[in-house]
Amino acid sequence: MKQYRNREACFICSSPYQIIGAIGIVKSEKLDADLYVTGEFPGYDVLAHKLEKYGIFSNVFMASNLAVRGRGKKVSMKMTLFSERVISSYMPKDISYNYYFASSRSTLKATQLAVLRKRNPNIKRIVFDDGLGSYSDNGRLFAVSGLRSAVEKTLGWDLDDPNKTCLMVYLPELISLPEKLNSITVEQMPRIELDDTNRELLSDIFGASEEHNIKERFIIFDAKRRGGNLDHHSEDEKRQLDDYYKLIKQNVGDDCIIKPHPKSSEKPTCLISIYPYQGIPMEVLYLNMKDLENRVLISHVSTAVFTPKILFGCEPTVICLHNLLKDNELSRDFESIYNKFRNTYKDKSRVNAPNSISELNDILKNSLTTETEQFNSK
Repeated sequence: MKQYRNREACFICSSPYQIIGAIGIVKSEKLDADLYVTGEFPGYDVLAHKLEKYGIFSNVFMASNLAVRGRGKKVSMKMTLFSERVISSYMPKDISYNYYFASSRSTLKATQLAVLRKRNPNIKRIVFDDGLGSYSDNGRLFAVSGLRSAVEKTLGWDLDDPNKTCLMVYLPELISLPEKLNSITVEQMPRIELDDTNRELLSDIFGASEEHNIKERFIIFDAKRRGGNLDHHSEDEKRQLDDYYKLIKQNVGDDCIIKPHPKSSEKPTCLISIYPYQGIPMEVLYLNMKDLENRVLISHVSTAVFTPKILFGCEPTVICLHNLLKDNELSRDFESIYNKFRNTYKDKSRVNAPNSISELNDILKNSLTTETEQFNSK
């Protein structure tokens, strides 16, 4: 039988949010862990090289081959049938792990776990927090299509054994797994501490400097705008959102800024400053706001408004605009998420979803009168 060099853990990360979560776990649990950064977001290679010098992870690898980055049934089939060859293009062939950390169940991650489980049949799979997606439909975290399940069964893959699976999230109280998944353990995920050491560390890793910081107190997260059939908003809905943004500016003056969605190809037309540095993760920008709890986060359906609560346990004021576009599909889908997170706030009056323009006006005026003194005193 082939002998492997056994290591404690590995993390598979495909976004900056996941990397921040991985750093928090490794530092808190003092794990001997390797990091695999997949080529699924811009600048992943630069980020991987930066992470190498910090020594947080024992090794940093890049899963950057075409099979990883590709999409479609052909790529999926190739990745599945030739899993050992694909995985070994970026993962050492002589290594095994006791714990496998990944935030979702994709073809890429299924093949990784299949290969690693051949090397160590007792490897434990830890599904760790990936933001709002981890809370919106908990069963979906472990879902697999009937065809995919049949293929994996034919190949002899045993990936979803609940006794070898754990869910680790920042807010375990929001998790409600389907009955068939009740045996999966749900654990508290350690948070990144809001201190100067972590601010400096993550700012350096992600290339954030003083010039990138958001100074404005009111931050508007614009929903994704891509145009044509790719867009979830009609032209009329875009105009309505821009009108609401104008109303916000009328109330708060120049103390507001718009943060477009990173994948937007269109920008709002209202005359409000637009944040220009799209390469800096919002999580890092939040970390650098020492007055974060006194900011006002506004959006139609952006999950970014709840990231401070998830990632840092911090409770800034939140204004969600989904009730103002009631007939929009995204608005309907967002309602359950909004209610779930509003209930996590100690002071629920800090989370609002106006049903009319007059309500929005009142909420904005209240935010100005009740928070400005605290904000300025920081």
